[in-house]
Amino acid sequence: PSRTFTATVDGSLAGGNGTVTVVGPVVAHAGCFAWAEALTLSPSGASADSPATAPTESSLVTTPALATVASAQVAAVGAPLHDTVRVSGLNGQRATLIADLYGPLPASAGCARYGDASWRAAITRPGLLVQHTRTSLAGDGVYLTPPTVLTRAGGYTYAEELIPASTGSAGAVHSPFGQPSESTVVVSPQVVTAASAGQAVPGGV
Repeated sequence: PSRTFTATVDGSLAGGNGTVTVVGPVVAHAGCFAWAEALTLSPSGASADSPATAPTESSLVTTPALATVASAQVAAVGAPLHDTVRVSGLNGQRATLIADLYGPLPASAGCARYGDASWRAAITRPGLLVQHTRTSLAGDGVYLTPPTVLTRAGGYTYAEELIPASTGSAGAVHSPFGQPSESTVVVSPQVVTAASAGQAVPGGV
């Protein structure tokens, strides 16, 4: 068992009846957990037990998780961008979702060369935080960050932090920087023209 305890109920109160509240251990792993109790009367030695198979004695412990995708992998300057965040594993508890959008970094060759370490090193410089949002969540679900209009070309990425109410920052879940699904290349549309010929004759094209 994760924890065993012994409690004494004063027999002079309520005919020996009483309520005992047990503070459970901090669970370090996901899975199903159940309580089992054994009551021994004194001095008769008579006993009774509550099996761990009782429906009201079971708890499901889940691991919070994030799955995220930016609204576009390629966008034009002036286009709005938002992030879709799928939250699971909260098991009915509240949480706080922090979403940050960073950029731009030079991205003439795309964003693939910028991984987690590259972004973490880059954002130590000021000026790369484009958007910061903090949202209170009521549980699992799909959440959208507010759209933001990107005014400069380059590479951008989202990074999220999910903070469950039961654990606080100690149990926070992070999405890595620079994931392909979270990265967007913003480009400035260009028009390139060329005449069909350097010289032309009347009636020609």
